[in-house]
Amino acid sequence: MINHQLWQLMKVNLLYANPQLTRRQREKGKTGGALYRSLMLQYGLIGVLFIFIFGSTMLVANLYQNVGIFTNLLALFTVLGLGQTITALDNVFFESKDLKDYLPLPLNQWAVFIAKFSIVVLIILPMELPTWILFVMGGVHSGRFIGISILVGTFMFILFYLCLFLICSVGIFSFAQTKVYRSHQKLMTFFDDRLINDRDVCGHLRHEHR
Repeated sequence: MINHQLWQLMKVNLLYANPQLTRRQREKGKTGGALYRSLMLQYGLIGVLFIFIFGSTMLVANLYQNVGIFTNLLALFTVLGLGQTITALDNVFFESKDLKDYLPLPLNQWAVFIAKFSIVVLIILPMELPTWILFVMGGVHSGRFIGISILVGTFMFILFYLCLFLICSVGIFSFAQTKVYRSHQKLMTFFDDRLINDRDVCGHLRHEHR
């Protein structure tokens, strides 16, 4: 039961993570399962594009000898990750204002929050995948065995991603408690209010529990 709930909740929060992308897909006539698949495809394409553009640079440049390139790319993806993760967390947890929609439903409270965190992790991951290649190729260019480079690079990427996510989570949840955030909330987001007013967003969840 919990797995089914989690999956359905993740699908709902996928709509909130990037309201502009959701709106564009809806304007193309995408609804229901087609909308979810289209959104996931868009994030997947972003990942492929990032890997192609930046991955080709990492394959050509010697990251071990050109430390500046390694540092600049790591800084680029750190800043990009910080911005995108903070925006997604704000949209999914605060701008969506959907928690009240779940109250009448017999949903596991932990499933709601796990689904929200999970969808943020999954949609930011494609944009940060080049960082994994960066760590792996840095090891390869230093002369390490490729198998060791992949293991160490994967470990470094997971550590990097966890630190990035934790920093963003602590930052946004702390900032959300301040008067500055509450006073200027609309200036800090591009959330589409039509998503909040769309009562059909959680309709399939209500239908399943009738």
